[in-house]
Parts: sequence; C-alpha cells; structure tokens
Amino acid sequence: MLAATTVGLMSFALTGAPSAAASAVHEKDSFHNATEVEHDFNICGDLATFTFTVSGHTVATDTGAGFHISGAEHGRYTVDFDDPALGSWSARFAENFSFNATPGGTVTLHIANNNVEGDVRIHESLTLIVGPDGDVRVDRTVAEVDGC
Repeated sequence: MLAATTVGLMSFALTGAPSAAASAVHEKDSFHNATEVEHDFNICGDLATFTFTVSGHTVATDTGAGFHISGAEHGRYTVDFDDPALGSWSARFAENFSFNATPGGTVTLHIANNNVEGDVRIHESLTLIVGPDGDVRVDRTVAEVDGC
C-alpha cells in the first residue's frame, strides 16, 4: 500500500501543482471495510496471497496556487503462504500520508506505515522534499523489519 500511495503522489509531484483557480476546492473521500486481494512476496521474501480489509479517508485541497492532500488508512489482512508449511498469518496495519505543493513550488511528501504481520514487525517512513528549482532537499527513507 505504501508503494501505491507513493507512486500516485509522486506522479502529481512530477506534473506540478494545479493552475490558479478562483477559490479553494476541497474534496473528501472515505471508505470502510474495502477488500482487496493480491498475490506477492511478503516482507520476508515468501510468496503469499494477501487479503486486505481497509478503512480510511483522504482530504484534498486545491487552493488555486498550491495543493494539499492527506489521508489515513488502517485495517487487517491475512497472509496465506504458497508454501503450506508456512501456514497463514493474521496482520494489522496503520498508514498515514501527506503531500503539499506550495505556491512557491516546494513539494513535500511524507508517508508512514506500521504493520504487525504474524510475528514480524514492520515500520516504514518516507520523507521527500523537492525545492522549486527541482533539487531534492530531503530524501529520507526508513524501513525497519523485525522478525523475519
């Protein structure tokens, strides 16, 4: 989920802030118990089917000269391993993010994610700040995994 959020927000960062508008526009979205299934490697490198049940919200504001979006999601998921010897894990997660494109042209992105997947603890954090000149001022990523 962290990767999908990052890709979506970074594509906006590369295209820039919206053009000037007459007044601020606010958009809100929320979802409750949305289900998603995907097949991928887990954080420890084992193939599995993930079944997510997610609730959350996003709030976006276009000021005409800048843009802000923030959101949070939380949920539970199961990890059903392809290798029957590994069994199945239950998991929970919480993620929040914020993205700002200021009138001066600075873009800031922050994403934080915490998971407990079986006995594995996962903490991920990304902070990226790009100045109006396109220079990356801050590029900090933390990925801590305990229990693989």
